Amino acid sequence: MHHARVFRSLIGAGAFLLAAGCALQERPHAGQAGVTTPPTTKKQPITDTFHGVPVTEDYRWLEDWDKPDVQTWNRAQNTYTRTHLDTLSSRPRLQQRIREVLGATMENYFHLNYVGGKLFAQKYAPPKQQSYLVVFDHLDQLESERQLLDPESFDPSGCAEMYHREVHALVQLRWDNKVAIISVSYV
Repeated sequence: MHHARVFRSLIGAGAFLLAAGCALQERPHAGQAGVTTPPTTKKQPITDTFHGVPVTEDYRWLEDWDKPDVQTWNRAQNTYTRTHLDTLSSRPRLQQRIREVLGATMENYFHLNYVGGKLFAQKYAPPKQQSYLVVFDHLDQLESERQLLDPESFDPSGCAEMYHREVHALVQLRWDNKVAIISVSYV
């Protein structure tokens, strides 16, 4: 599921930025050479009009990673950042914690639907690429979880996924303690 991978990446980036922000309160070791001021970023205003409202963006030029001036700017920013991050005494601890956060198995349940005395949910559990449909017989007994459908069981390529809106609408309409109708789409 592409959205889950993007979400996990955003969580990882957020964890890194939070940890790095906390660590930046620490001062670099005395005598360490490096860039002391951040590189300047030139403004190249571009104005578009949306629904009659002009919107000016000064830094849109940075969106084109193929341009040499963007690559030069990026290298300068990385050099400045490395000058500070590489000298932190807490860096090894920070790196280890980031590895732990990014490597953690993050199971989550979503699109919950209580039907006919059963709780249906989609579950995302790495390293699986796609979410799958589970059912709980009892709300207070998580061990009653059973897998109803795993798209990877009939399509190991990871290209099939459940379309959540249809899954729960159809399960809600058709569950009779024997049959659940499930819609699967290919991405």
